[in-house]
Parts: sequence; C-alpha cells; structure tokens
Amino acid sequence: MITIKQPCLSSTKNTSCKKILLIFSLIIMLTYTSNALAVTKQALILHDSTGKIGFQGREFAIMLQNLLGHFDTNTVILPAKSYVPGTIDQKDVTFYIGSTFDELGKLTTEQEKDNYEAFIGDAAKTTKTVAWMNYNLNEMADEKWKPEWGASTFEEKMGYPRTVVKDRGHNFNRVEYKGVALGKGVIAWVNPGANLAGCEPEGERAYACSRELNSISISDSSKAQVKATAYSTFSGGPGKEPYITRSGNFWFFGDMPLSHTSETDRYLALADLLHDIVDSGVPDKKPTQAMVRLEDVSAGIDTDSLELVMSYLETEKVPFAIAAVPVYKDPNCVKSGNEPATIKLANSSVANTIIPFYNKGLVSIIAHGYTHQSGNLKNPYNGLTGDDFEFYRVTLNDNNSLNYDADGISKESKESWAKDRMTKTKQELDDAGFKAFAWEAPHYFASDED
Repeated sequence: MITIKQPCLSSTKNTSCKKILLIFSLIIMLTYTSNALAVTKQALILHDSTGKIGFQGREFAIMLQNLLGHFDTNTVILPAKSYVPGTIDQKDVTFYIGSTFDELGKLTTEQEKDNYEAFIGDAAKTTKTVAWMNYNLNEMADEKWKPEWGASTFEEKMGYPRTVVKDRGHNFNRVEYKGVALGKGVIAWVNPGANLAGCEPEGERAYACSRELNSISISDSSKAQVKATAYSTFSGGPGKEPYITRSGNFWFFGDMPLSHTSETDRYLALADLLHDIVDSGVPDKKPTQAMVRLEDVSAGIDTDSLELVMSYLETEKVPFAIAAVPVYKDPNCVKSGNEPATIKLANSSVANTIIPFYNKGLVSIIAHGYTHQSGNLKNPYNGLTGDDFEFYRVTLNDNNSLNYDADGISKESKESWAKDRMTKTKQELDDAGFKAFAWEAPHYFASDED
C-alpha cells in the first residue's frame, strides 16, 4: 500500500492548492491483475537488539513485516542473538536489520554470540535469498570469512570488499532509484514528533537525516549489480556511490531505509524491490484500482470544488469515501471575517451537495472528528477546522516541527471527554443524513484514553 498525502496545508501560499487540495487527500491502494502466489513464501526477519537504541531493531522489523504483508508471506521476527543454526535454509528469504553498530561486540553471553555467529555463517553460504540492511556486514567480510562459505574471500563471492561506514559529515541525503531522486530525511509536518537532532535543513520544512552510508566499492560488476545509488545535494558533498546492491542471492542496503520514512523517502525503493527480493511473481504493472478518500470535508469547504470532484469520480465510476467533520468552527476569524463562525454539516450546502451521491451508493462516510480543532486554541496553527489537532495538544517550533503534550489535548482529556465528542459526532452525522462506517482521528492522533 502506498499512501499519498498532499503537501498542502493551511500555511500554503498556493491559492489553487488551497481551493482544491485542501478538500481531499487520496489514499491509493495499488492492486495488480495477477494470479495469487501458488506457494506462501516463508520469510525470516532478524534484528539487532542491544544498546541504547536496541529497541529500534524490532520496530524496524515490524515495519518491514507490514510491507511484506503485501505478498503471500508467512513472516517470523527474531532477535539475531536468538538465531537457531540452519534456520535460513528453511526459509525462502531472510532479512537482517543491522540497526546497532557492532551488535556482536555488545552481546553479553557466549550463547548469544554463538547464535549470532551461526547466523553470519548461514547467511554467507546459503543459496536462499538474504537481504542485509545497514551495519555489521564486516562481521562476515573480515578475517572471519571461511572458504567453505563458497569462495576464498568475501570479495571474491560478492564482487566488493568490506564496507566503510561514512559518517554524517559526508551528507548523503538522496537515493536515486529508477531515475527518481528519493530523500534521506524528514519532512517536519508529515513526521510529527521526529527528532531533528543532527539533521540538516534543506528548505521547504525538509531536513536531511540519516546521512551516513555503509559505503562499498564494486570490484567485479559481473557479480555485484547496483540497484540504487546514494549521493549528496549539499555543496562539496560526495558523488554517487552504491546504495542497494545485489550479488546473486545476496542483497545489501547501505543504510536503514525504514528510518525517517515519508512519501518521498528512499523506503519506496525498498518497497518496490521487495517484489524481486521475495520473488513475488507480481508483474510490474500500473495499478488497476484505487481507493479514494476525500479528506477534511466540513460545512466550511467550497461546494463548487467538491461537486466538481464528486461528479468526476461518478463519471469515472469510482466509488469513494468522505472523511466528514460534522461541525465547522472558525473561532479566530481566519476565514470568516470579523465574526467567529460555527456551521453544522446538517442542512448545509455541503451536505446538500453530498446527499445525491450518497443516496446513489457512490459515497461512504468516515467520521473524522467532531470539529477537527480545539476550541479557540491554536493547536498548533490557527484554530480552524481541518487545520488543527482535536484530540491532542500540539505546539509548533520555529523550524515547523511539532511538540506533543503527553496529557493529550488537556488534563481533562479522558475517556468521558472523548466519548462525549464521539457521541456528538455520531448525532450530528445522523442529523445530516449520514451513517459513518469508521472513525478517523483528526490528523491521526489521540491520547491513550481517547
């Protein structure tokens, strides 16, 4: 699944963008016309788990498992220190999440070290597919290499020597894949709460992060094929170097592609290459189906634009969902002039525009909060419905990154408060003649109690 969220917020100065794109965002689920895989693929994900960031290994593994859910796979996740010798040969594909530098050196028991070294040996000699991400490939490539693993040296087998970790100063901030430049960093407003420490601003609220690279130099291109390259857009930055490399059944990723993901990030290259790594059998075709959601639809939006979009979708025979906000509020007069505005969806021109399409069965309704904002509060932008958070207190930093209050929207943000707003949401939608099939938290955030 690929999620596309239009980069057009209240702060944009693009008028045409405001007029149309603020009405909706699209969630496109790509499907392909192909037969299902005849055999379920058996996948193993091994991850690092030591040190201060040891928890990240499992988080990345879960993210990868989610991506593998696109295929017919049976996936097992284990810490690399718990590997059982011989397991790789029982799987169709094994992924290694090298998220901790020198994982082997940080293991505390001899059994854990033996397990990890058994994994290294099995990964080196197996004929099954192995995809190695980020650190610790030198545990295989250095003096520990054994001729019985299939060649006299690591370089002879793979077509490149040991990796060299190039630090942040090298500023690798782009990955080129199939002619497309992908980011290595953070777009602040689509990565809420992201840690920007050590990141370099690029403009347009984007930051270059994860700028190091496990660098390799291809010595035998007949054995090692480069599938993607990394480079820098900074002045004086390095030239292109291999980022994703395939040597027969062995794939290597020069960093952790699941860190700092966004809709323009290098993880898209991983998602695409999973077809080849898993040997999915799914042909490389354009999507034949799309699921469309019109986002942030309240009584405050432009009905002409809404009707234009819905009429087009009807013409194309595309059913769609509307994320409906039942009460529109503009307490700070952002758009309403001199007087604060409150407009309910029921009996509004927007509801009257939707109803004919809803009655035809073309539209499904999602409850998208009660007001999609928080009273008179700038939370964090302007207090306007659709722009601000409703179920979480958020403040804006000077660099456009966001801070999140651990108490949610307020000290009173408990179950009863949330239930009251959800109950009102249902009633208002009922009054407007709509029945919602799902709840979608505004800006996808709510406290545990909510």
